[in-house]
Amino acid sequence: MTMDQAETEPVFLLMKSKLGDPASCSLEQSDADVTLTVTFAHGATLKFLNNQVLELATQEAALPAGSAVVSRDEAVKALKATEKEGSPKGMGVNWARLMGPVPAGSADIVAEGKTCNAKAHVQYRGGAVVGFGFSTAC
Repeated sequence: MTMDQAETEPVFLLMKSKLGDPASCSLEQSDADVTLTVTFAHGATLKFLNNQVLELATQEAALPAGSAVVSRDEAVKALKATEKEGSPKGMGVNWARLMGPVPAGSADIVAEGKTCNAKAHVQYRGGAVVGFGFSTAC
């Protein structure tokens, strides 16, 4: 994943809309893993991990307290768009699982797909979204 590619991803576009342009980015390579970490204001991050050997791809947004307000609906919309980019017909992710009531405490709600071991999740703390991501391994 290059920065040019990252800038077109739905999760990146959501983070940028909430936090402005990235403050920095770094690229790390180890064995088959390539990790691009994009840091936004207030320490919010978006990590892209690709492993061609395992055919693994993940996108993971982390929102420290006070960094940005991303609603559950905004996070799920970006994750759905990510799924469609990977497979225009979708990967069978059970999106209804993520659309239940927002938990008041801490929780990580996971929705699994039917193909490519697709998984989407939204993480909450105190009823606020503090992270969300999408992964595939096919």
